[in-house]
Amino acid sequence: MKILLINESTWRQHAKAHQEKVDHLTTEWRQYSASGKKHPTLDFLFSYYNLKINRLRLWSPGPDITLEGEHDGSLLFGHYSQSKKHCQLNPERYPKQRLKNFKWISQLLKQTSERIPVFNCYGVHEWSMIYKSDSKRHEQLPLRVSTKTLDNFVESTPCQCTHFDAYRFFTDDASPLIQHPLSRENQEEYEQSGCLHANMDLYKWAYKLYPFMTGDLLLRCFELAIQCRYLDMQASPYDMSEFKMEPIAVDTSQGREKYISEQHRLKKIADPIRTELANAYDNFIAICNKESTI
Repeated sequence: MKILLINESTWRQHAKAHQEKVDHLTTEWRQYSASGKKHPTLDFLFSYYNLKINRLRLWSPGPDITLEGEHDGSLLFGHYSQSKKHCQLNPERYPKQRLKNFKWISQLLKQTSERIPVFNCYGVHEWSMIYKSDSKRHEQLPLRVSTKTLDNFVESTPCQCTHFDAYRFFTDDASPLIQHPLSRENQEEYEQSGCLHANMDLYKWAYKLYPFMTGDLLLRCFELAIQCRYLDMQASPYDMSEFKMEPIAVDTSQGREKYISEQHRLKKIADPIRTELANAYDNFIAICNKESTI
């Protein structure tokens, strides 16, 4: 396998640009956090998804790269080995015990790409999470619709949800309304590329492999997750006006058309990322398999 050598000046520029981009993308979230306030859209990216921002800021060139010079706080300490003149990802830190899970993730990504996308779910999952419930998932947010409107939308909209990690938060009354009951065991059968949450989860699959893939790919997944989460909350029954977010009223025909349009736009962004991410997993699996035969 050919190992690419990057000079110190070049890789430090990449590391700095990576950190600056993370800081830019998280400016609003950090401002809210510093004031002790929650942001219902951006907090999700650091609560449901568990990659800490300090780790997100650390750049990686991927496993096939050798860097000239000494590594510092721009890279993930412990994951890099150091010689007198070079540093690179340390093969002893390769999570080989997770190869079985990595193979499953790679397969899931490929099968998701191959399956026919669904564009008529209308974001009903967020509504189903509070259907006929006395509590809300976001207690600090008021609803923008009446309870009657919420119930009518859930009951009149065929539940086409294909994402288990959304379905598992449905209320007990909403769960039976789904057309295809979902489980962790049948996730590979239903996950499809039109799904907002499946595209958001590309960020999760990216950081599970990190730093054994490029920082550039990680940040593209993070940017996509931000866009998906904004659409998620815009189409929800919550009033997001405090956060200057225009609602996408999926309980109306115009709102449903807007939601579908956004689904198509985000799928177009996600498709090449999903392919690149599957390739990154396969590349890392191949590296580990080759090392095990040496």
